[in-house]
Amino acid sequence: IIAFDNESYRKLMGAYCCGELINNIEEIPDAVDKIVKNYGYYRKNAFLAYNEFYDFDKQFLKLKAYLNLQLGTN
Repeated sequence: IIAFDNESYRKLMGAYCCGELINNIEEIPDAVDKIVKNYGYYRKNAFLAYNEFYDFDKQFLKLKAYLNLQLGTN
């Protein structure tokens, strides 16, 4: 991904270097160039980040377990 630099994306990139952060639109070509030159690395990390944070099925199981704990149900 290419995203504007903010705290949330900095945390994501710190855990999984899956893209480049930019401060303005003019930085997009350099960010694209970095990603294209090392595509396999970014791709692998993007899949890892997706599996950890964005996979709905995985996140839903965590939510379900939390709610069951709160409600005292299974």
